[in-house]
Amino acid sequence: MKHLSLLFLLVCSLSVSLYAQNFNVYDNKDSLKAYLQSDRHPIDPNAAVVVLYEIGTSEVMNGITSYKYEIAYKVFNAKKIGDFADIIIPKFKSGIIRKLKGSTFNYENGEIKESKVEKSDIIFDKYVDKIKLIKFSMPAIKDGSVVTYTYIYESGILPRRWEFQKSYPVLYSRFEFNIPSKIVVTPMMNATIALEKFIRIKKLDASACEACYCEDPIFYQDITRRVWIRRNVPAIKEEILMGPKQQYVESAKVSIKGFYRNDIYIPDIGSWDTYSKDKWYGKWLAQAFLKNDFLKVKVDELTNNSKDSLEKAKLIFYYVQKNIQENVKEEDIAKVLAAKQGSDVGINKLLCAMLRKAGLESDLVVLSKKGEDMLNEFVPNPEDATNVVVRLVINDVHYLLDAVQKTLPFGYLTTDYYNGYARIVNKNGGSIELDPAMAINAVTNTVYISSVNEEQSNIFKFRHLSLQNS
Repeated sequence: MKHLSLLFLLVCSLSVSLYAQNFNVYDNKDSLKAYLQSDRHPIDPNAAVVVLYEIGTSEVMNGITSYKYEIAYKVFNAKKIGDFADIIIPKFKSGIIRKLKGSTFNYENGEIKESKVEKSDIIFDKYVDKIKLIKFSMPAIKDGSVVTYTYIYESGILPRRWEFQKSYPVLYSRFEFNIPSKIVVTPMMNATIALEKFIRIKKLDASACEACYCEDPIFYQDITRRVWIRRNVPAIKEEILMGPKQQYVESAKVSIKGFYRNDIYIPDIGSWDTYSKDKWYGKWLAQAFLKNDFLKVKVDELTNNSKDSLEKAKLIFYYVQKNIQENVKEEDIAKVLAAKQGSDVGINKLLCAMLRKAGLESDLVVLSKKGEDMLNEFVPNPEDATNVVVRLVINDVHYLLDAVQKTLPFGYLTTDYYNGYARIVNKNGGSIELDPAMAINAVTNTVYISSVNEEQSNIFKFRHLSLQNS
């Protein structure tokens, strides 16, 4: 079998160099046959799957957003391929999925057999109010299969982040981002080797570079094409204390900074202070800072017999935590209180507003939890924010509260919220550093939440944060 492994490596090298000529497993039957006959990956012989190529293209043309995705992978151990067998594609209500096609190829009795994904195999499942999931399983997968699928997603959210690295080796990965030149962006790439830069797409495609990037304006279309390519990416190996995987994988990302209108630059984000004040304090989270007189009756009812500020805060916190259940939709705090359910943002907005109605000093903190990209202090990236928690200040002591998590005591956050830079949302703005060391150097409390079904039990870890003003 050694010659098949060497042939597999040769074909892999040849195929990725021919990508500019539109190589794929449908077009090149000789390469497909070599993939099918190979019995293991020559560099990582224990790999259950090897991604042959993965390509994503995000673009805006004539005001329409479009994202094309295609992938092909070789299966060596069908029992260990995880989510490579069952495919889930999220779709917003306004988006359209078209040209969805998938096939599994097997080599049987000297012939290539193709099993296609049929329309009847595709399931449309409502996930939340505005999001649907397109689900299908790749047919006839077994040891030795080559699997491929592709689709186009139009009028949806345009992906701006791409991961080159996975739990399995990747031979060729390409991300293309094409938008009008008047839109100003900051392109970024995280790679373990030096990035080679090109000024023309043709030269990039003709190159065999391991890691490369090209920014190529197409003047007659007023479009700028940005392309990242990464070849022969090893599988990511998780290690103890390495932190969230997403912050270490090789990846590319585009942050939109602003745009030009009549040759005048208009920033989309500007500085953190400007964005936080205008977008978060002024719009998205503004309701938490209004008078909210409708809260007075409930707040007085909860705190009527208490004169101690900390006791008042705890009474309000535990009321919200116990009585307001989480759903994925409602953020209006009046509706959240009336229905006793709301989104995670809605619940903590309500908590903040009730604390303020009780005469306490309270505001909100926007953060990015572990497992997601960290907020960048120097390059504002609000699109990476994942959660909103409440900050309470009593006698110059700061407490961080999260009423969404039903098992956390007053003043505790889960450890995955300690992910570095975070933004304070109030009239004056500012930031706070949720240093991961806070959740490591001090005692970490562990609570075991039992369940009737032991398999559904969970372990929650959390760390108390009490910051004294200097």
